[in-house]
Amino acid sequence: MAWRKDETYIYIPLQESDPRGESLVVRIDGNEANVISALSRQAEAIDPNAIVFSATIADRVYIQITPFRAIAIIAGALGFLALLLASIVCTA
Repeated sequence: MAWRKDETYIYIPLQESDPRGESLVVRIDGNEANVISALSRQAEAIDPNAIVFSATIADRVYIQITPFRAIAIIAGALGFLALLLASIVCTA
């Protein structure tokens, strides 16, 4: 009998539960506004006290890269300032 690779995968979250609540990730092909509103209505039908928050992956990624983008802009501005000062000193 030949050895076969075990292809069983189990997802185990790092925390017992998310302190913000439960999450649902949905892949949407088409109009996301209609699907998000339908999912919100279904969640509220299951639990009227549920707080429903929706965001796209693009929104989540944008939030995560914003600090890096700000640092890049500041570093670029400081580099430009250094180049400007160096060119002024060299020409004087």
